[in-house]
Amino acid sequence: MKVVLLFMFFSGVTTFSQTFDQTAIGISYRYIDRNVLQLSLEQSVKTSTKAQYILGAAVIYASAQGKSKVLPEIHSYYVNELALVGLSVNPYAIEPRLGFSIFNGIYLTSGYAIPIDHHQYFKGITLGIQINFALTKYSKFYDHLKLF
Repeated sequence: MKVVLLFMFFSGVTTFSQTFDQTAIGISYRYIDRNVLQLSLEQSVKTSTKAQYILGAAVIYASAQGKSKVLPEIHSYYVNELALVGLSVNPYAIEPRLGFSIFNGIYLTSGYAIPIDHHQYFKGITLGIQINFALTKYSKFYDHLKLF
């Protein structure tokens, strides 16, 4: 019985560490009709050697009508070597995005925020930059440079 419990424990630790290797913390700045700062947790799901999905949950800090707001956001990106296509949703807007990924460490994005709330805090063309920090030294989150 002890052997079975130890096996279950260590298999769970291995699964957790593999998940941890594909996770990063993202810090970003976006302009969505106002300045917005964002802190996110990103999870990479590899689809092939050249493409991957990035799923994330974030906290947005913005100022609207003289008041500070902290909002939740969920987002998803499809990254294929250099190109990035994504979608983010927060309580006030849906934002489709296009952009570039530099080794999956830096995202340069542009999009359009479509308001879904009558306040319309976020609307119009968006521009942003995000820097991802892997949680482990030998992370599998980043793309690796392949010269040949």
